[in-house]
Amino acid sequence: GGHPNIGTFTQTTGALAGADAGNYSLTSFTSAANYTINKLALTATAIAPNSTTYASTLAPGAVSFGTLASGDAVTDTAIVNTVGNSSGGHPNIGTFTQTTNALAGADAGNYSLTPFTSAANYTINPLALTETIAPVTTAYGTPAATGTVSFSNVQSGDNVIVPTATIVGGTNSTGGHLNATSYAQNASGFTGLDAANYTLTGGFTTLTNNYVVNPLALAAAIAPVTTAYGTPAATGTVSFSNVQSGDNVIVPTATIVGGTNSTGGHLNATSYA
Repeated sequence: GGHPNIGTFTQTTGALAGADAGNYSLTSFTSAANYTINKLALTATAIAPNSTTYASTLAPGAVSFGTLASGDAVTDTAIVNTVGNSSGGHPNIGTFTQTTNALAGADAGNYSLTPFTSAANYTINPLALTETIAPVTTAYGTPAATGTVSFSNVQSGDNVIVPTATIVGGTNSTGGHLNATSYAQNASGFTGLDAANYTLTGGFTTLTNNYVVNPLALAAAIAPVTTAYGTPAATGTVSFSNVQSGDNVIVPTATIVGGTNSTGGHLNATSYA
C-alpha cells in the first residue's frame, strides 16, 4: 500500500528553514532509534456466512476489516467452531460460529487483530445418501428375503446401519403366498451413531421392479386306467403334488391322446397316453 512498515527507527536532521536559516550551518545529526511506528489495530467487522455438506472440506466465510490501510495485502482465514466429530472423524452437522485466525499476507506484520467471533452463521448440512437395493428372484411359494440395501457414500469410519428393504404393493394368494409377478422394493430409515449426519428424504424405491416371483412349475400326475373294449371309462384322476398350502387350484380333466375309434364308434383296444 506504500505505507512505512512498523518498527523503531533513528531520526536525522533535515535542511534548516526559517527567515534567518542562511546565517547558520548545521552538522547533520542522527538520533538513536527513538521513533516507533506501532502496529495498527485491526477491527474485524464481519465474517461472511457459508455452508457446506457433511464430510466436505470446510469453507469459512470471508473476514472483513474496518481499518485496513488502502492497498495493503492482509488476509485472515476464519475458523469454524464445530462441535464434536463423527466416528469417521468428520465434524458433525449443525450451525456454528466462526472466529478470526492469525493474520496473513505481505503486510500482516504491520497490524494487530482483536479476535472476533461471528454469530452462528456457518451451517454443515446432512449428506444425502445414495442407495441401492439388490435384485431378488424366487419361485412362487418359496419365500426369499428382500434385496440387500447398500449406501455407496457413507463416509469411511462412520457408523450407519442400513435398513431392511420391503416389497412395494405385494399381494398374496388364497394360501397367503406372495403372488407371482415383479415388485419394486423400498427402504427407508436408517440408524447408527452417525445417522444424524445423513439424510434419505422419503426413503428410496427401486426405479424398476427388481423383486421377481416366477410362477411355480406344477408337478402333475395322471392315474392309470384299464378297461375292456366297449366299456367306456373316465380318464385317470389328475393330481398336482406341489400346489402350495391353502391355494385354490382346480385340476383339469385328463383327455386321451390320439384316440381312434372302431366302426361302431368305440375306442379301439390299445394303450394311449
